[in-house]
Amino acid sequence: MEKSSKLGKDILETLGFEILNNGEELATGETKTADFLVKLENENFLVEVKLKEADDDENKSREEKLSNGEVYISNGYNHTNSMLTTIMRSANRQIRSSLENISMKEKVNFSFLLFINSSYDATLRREQIINELYGKVNLIDFNNKNKAARPCYEYNHPLFKRLESNDFLLIVNFLNYTDLNGGNREAFDAIICLNQYSDKYELIKSSAIQSLNMKIIDPIEEVKNGAAYQLDKDDWEEINHILEKNGQDKIDENMERRIHSLSPRVQILSRKYQKYLIPFPMENRVQITARSTQYTSNQNSTTSEDS
Repeated sequence: MEKSSKLGKDILETLGFEILNNGEELATGETKTADFLVKLENENFLVEVKLKEADDDENKSREEKLSNGEVYISNGYNHTNSMLTTIMRSANRQIRSSLENISMKEKVNFSFLLFINSSYDATLRREQIINELYGKVNLIDFNNKNKAARPCYEYNHPLFKRLESNDFLLIVNFLNYTDLNGGNREAFDAIICLNQYSDKYELIKSSAIQSLNMKIIDPIEEVKNGAAYQLDKDDWEEINHILEKNGQDKIDENMERRIHSLSPRVQILSRKYQKYLIPFPMENRVQITARSTQYTSNQNSTTSEDS
């Protein structure tokens, strides 16, 4: 069993899932398929496991700086969106391949990707994954900068729309990336990201995953409760009309970064919510690590964790 599968199995069992198929991985042929069929309460879940560890070269550079008493700064954008997108789309294909088997499809209630982060910058990487899944950015009120940033969903194209075989993602971060122990619940932090575009969205909301006692991200509920902003279908129709009127076939991201007021997205959001809302880009997020303490920070706040 590969490292990712072994670790994934340990995590799933620690969370309370029963590994079906006699506790073994699912058989695979020339076409890659999902890793496990698991059970939680009375529901069966098809699971693909992906493990992303620290880059060896960057990890070496980090350790050298820390050993010399220097501070190491990791920019959250070093791990490109394209790399994360490739991993998640690959997992989606593997789940879809498994579901093409009729007998398997009949056994499965829901399917999901278990994405395991084992890295010194796992917190930033998880944030980047969530941003990709939902097309999310954080917005600040330009005229009230003391208020905390609030998420805006579908500001960019949400990857979840293309992950039709994933009803949700389970993202696991190891709190100490050098000590991978999936059997110890205290060793990792987990978040569930619901796919609001899934045909099973309403079913998954009331499924057995509610018993896992972890944070569940549900953009539809956040927007409904006023905890998040959103560019909905009608907003995007208006944005595309503005772009067409201006002779543009896509949004000029560089221009928007320089002059927020010219952004169709900013204009529509500001009118919709009666605030001058501007994005706080992921590129401004950094993770600062010293030998004994690790910090994840942006321009307005700093949080600390034990490393």
